[in-house]
Amino acid sequence: TGVGTRYREVVQMMPFVRGEIRSEITRYEPNRYLEETFAGANMHGYLAYEFLPEGDGTKLIQRETLSALRFLKPLSPIIKRLLSPRLRERLDEIKTVLESGWEPNY
Repeated sequence: TGVGTRYREVVQMMPFVRGEIRSEITRYEPNRYLEETFAGANMHGYLAYEFLPEGDGTKLIQRETLSALRFLKPLSPIIKRLLSPRLRERLDEIKTVLESGWEPNY
């Protein structure tokens, strides 16, 4: 993984609705920072994670922008409200992995 790495995700967006997200790493500092842009499923955005040691754990700071496109644009407030709990779950999952002593392979 490094700057320029591209990957594809298939995500469950709603019951019976899946979407494809294509992402590209735009900044990568091992054990410190990860940033990417993404597009797909009529949305595009930016996502950044900053990892900071804090006591016996890790403080994870996430920054994200998400913009709905075309027919989803009027539904933006609803989409953000629906995604918010899933984003919180994702952060909790990342925290668990980081604090378990996981070491990335570079």
